[in-house]
Amino acid sequence: MASSATVTPAGGGTAAPGASASTAPNAPTQPIRRLLALESFFAEYPLFTYIPTNHPSDEFARLKSVYHWGRKGRRYKEAKRRYNSALVIEFGKIYGSDEGSLDSWKMLCDVLGVEDVPETISACKKIVKRTHVNLVDLVATFVTGKPVEIFRDQGELRTYTRGTMKIFPKERAKSSSLLKCLLRPIF
Repeated sequence: MASSATVTPAGGGTAAPGASASTAPNAPTQPIRRLLALESFFAEYPLFTYIPTNHPSDEFARLKSVYHWGRKGRRYKEAKRRYNSALVIEFGKIYGSDEGSLDSWKMLCDVLGVEDVPETISACKKIVKRTHVNLVDLVATFVTGKPVEIFRDQGELRTYTRGTMKIFPKERAKSSSLLKCLLRPIF
């Protein structure tokens, strides 16, 4: 079972009924960075040339294609397990793993384009819990430089997540108290 997160549009409001997804107005405030756990994962496959500025999900799909893995195959499942572990590590490096860290919550709000980032954990949590965003995209924004897409509601996020297969690993994410707070049912 996989999940994703919910977060709020900039300014703390909600998208108007019938509105489509939008992107957070702010790209990451930090420079685009290397995701070393993902780089290390992809480096284990000598026939594959990893492009670190591409979305990690796109790179995993390319890897699957290069190695001709079927979804039910043992090699695919093992690679997917290790890729998921790398995603969790990268999320922790970027945002932290402690739900009691104000800096972590403020970073999330900033990446989501919140204009006036609150100064308390509870206020940041309220904003983050009202917004619908894909967790894999929250990691990818730091390598692609593209703002994360904010969805109008849980259904829109679910459709996007399933359609793109940008699925954050629920079971692995439970080891991080911050990630645990962000997980939402997708399946």
